[in-house]
Amino acid sequence: MHILIPVKNTSQAKSRLADQLSPNQRRALTLALLCDVLTALTNSGEINSTVTLIHIISDDPLVRGIASAFNVGFIEDLRPRGLNAALSIAEHRLKDQGAKSLLILPADLPRIRSDDIDALLCRHGDSPSVTIAPAQRDSGTNALGISPPGLIDFSFGPKSFEQHCAAARAQGAKLSIIRRPGLAFDLDTPEDLFAFADDKMPTVAGKLISSWSLETKSEHPGGEECIGS
Repeated sequence: MHILIPVKNTSQAKSRLADQLSPNQRRALTLALLCDVLTALTNSGEINSTVTLIHIISDDPLVRGIASAFNVGFIEDLRPRGLNAALSIAEHRLKDQGAKSLLILPADLPRIRSDDIDALLCRHGDSPSVTIAPAQRDSGTNALGISPPGLIDFSFGPKSFEQHCAAARAQGAKLSIIRRPGLAFDLDTPEDLFAFADDKMPTVAGKLISSWSLETKSEHPGGEECIGS
């Protein structure tokens, strides 16, 4: 299994939070969320018991640094043309390297835990198969497992859940749908930010948000250091 995590350039990430957070805060939050997803992955029993390779795709040198800290692969997105196009390029590269299964996982799932990863990997069946974790809003897709890579096209965005399901059925693949709070909640909107702040989770992102006054848009020098070991 190859796990692919796309990360937007931190100078452009979380733009919908511009009224709540400064550019530096949004950059720090993006990196903190990525750290928490990578921590959940590295603590997963299923990943530690199988041959699983983790890759990040981005054009941001700060994200490359996080990949290095966690000792995971980094695929440089030199031709940013949108999420689905970037994923397709990375998918072809990994398939050429012998990947038999691929899991696409967002970098902004603040409530994700290692047992969510375990459940996701356990649910994924033998090829041909597609496993989907839907988002709790906008009928989007928050995780997508595909065996073999290239079985269906990527359609990430609003209403992508039904599009991915339809594509899987059209290919005659085994379709598994997994619904878990840790996989359903992604942090994009002000409502998400305040909801997650109320959780007061002891994660990198949780501690970072707790250190801020969300009523103001003051500059913040950065966030809590993320350690990959």
